[in-house]
Parts: sequence; structure tokens; C-alpha cells
Amino acid sequence: CPYDAGMLLTCGKDNRTLLWDLYKMESIYDIPNEDAGREPAEDARGMYGGLGSSQQKRYDVQWSPLLRGVASTCSFDRKVQCHSLNGAFTLSGRPPKWTQRPSGVAFGFGGQCVSFAADAPVLQVRKVVEDEPLAAASAEFDRALDSGDLRGLCASKSAAAATAHEAQVWSFLRILFEEDARAELLTHLGFDAKEIEEKAMKFASPASFDSDWSAVSDANAPENQRPAGTLCKKAEETVHRALLVGNFEAAVECCFRSGS
Repeated sequence: CPYDAGMLLTCGKDNRTLLWDLYKMESIYDIPNEDAGREPAEDARGMYGGLGSSQQKRYDVQWSPLLRGVASTCSFDRKVQCHSLNGAFTLSGRPPKWTQRPSGVAFGFGGQCVSFAADAPVLQVRKVVEDEPLAAASAEFDRALDSGDLRGLCASKSAAAATAHEAQVWSFLRILFEEDARAELLTHLGFDAKEIEEKAMKFASPASFDSDWSAVSDANAPENQRPAGTLCKKAEETVHRALLVGNFEAAVECCFRSGS
């Protein structure tokens, strides 16, 4: 074979065309002859006007000088057949020389680059970094995961944020890693539990109670004239804030003390 000195094609008097692997010293493929099993046909000009089996025997085989893995055979009946032997090489377990890559390269996750060459059976692993800021951010995140200091990572990201929205997002993420995340989140949103509880207790004073019902001018008005079941705006806001911070006792107490 002009492309692999270890491959050889032969044809003989037994009408067999064999592909040999010279490295293993054995035949790995027998190219079939399509016309070998056909009987000669009768013709009006003779008892057997067809070709005899001896004329169907191959006497020459050649590799294609242009196409790798392609060979042609010629028989005595002046037929030339072309055969693709690319699938036959796998039977020997040794790939032909033209399919062996002299070198190659492959990329993996994390910017890893693996390359090899035929002259040296050694794999070379390199790290190719295209985006330096992204690689630095990834390394910083890995260090934070190893140390468990995700709160510090969020704080540093919030301090170095380019926009107010980005800083706010990192601030919220930092709160999620606090020990009492719920209380810290409510404080960050402007809900102070102690202040809300104090406001709820203020409705216990008579002055506050009367001012909330300013619509009733006469203090000695009958009980049925009071708009029971409604809250003043200030009391309603206090109840809502108490519910948001989870202080249900203060919310109920505020409802009782405001007359609702």
C-alpha cells in the first residue's frame, strides 16, 4: 500500500483477493468476487455462449494512487471493480497509517488544553485563560466555598459593585447567610420589631384611643354610634407591620386597644 507499508493486497490462482497485515503476518480480509458464483449462460451461437469460470478470475489488483483505502481488481473477462477497504482495516485491530493523527488538541472545562504528538507518547496539559476577570472571580468563589465565608464574599462584592442595583442584590445575598437571616432581612427593609411593638402599645392610652376615633365628637355618645370593626389609618399600618415582623401578639393587642 503506498500509504501504509504494513498493508498488502494479493490475488492468486485460487481466485481469492486477500488483504494482509504484514505486522501480524496474517490475512485480515477476503475481497469477495461477485461474478465467481454465477453459472455461464447458454447462447444461440453455442452450447455455452457465456464466459467460463477461468475467465472470471482476477489476475491483477492495485491500490488507488489518489484515494486512500480504495483498490481496484481486474479479471480475465475484462471487468474492473473498485473496492473500498476502509472498513476492513478495523478487523486487524491496527488502524491504517493514514488514519493515525500525527498530532491533536482538545479543550476541556476550566480552560484546560490537552495536546499530543505522534513522535512523543506524552500528553501535555496546559491552562488557557481567555477571560482574566472571569477566571479571577471563579477562583475567588472557590476560595469562599472552601473557607465557608460566603457572607464575606457577598460583602466584598457589594462594596465593589459598579451600580446601586448590583450593590443591593449582593446586600440581600449577604443577609441570607446571616445567623438570624429573617430578622436581618426585616431590619434591612426598614421593619424594626421593637419599634413596631412600642407603636402597638401606644394605643393603650385613652388620648390615643380618642384621637383615633376623632369622627365621634361627643365623648358621651352611645356605643352603637362608634364605627366598630374599623381601624384608623395609623393603627392599620401598625398591624400590618407587626404581621410582617411576625409579632402576632402585638398585632392582636393593637386591634383590641384600638377598639377593632
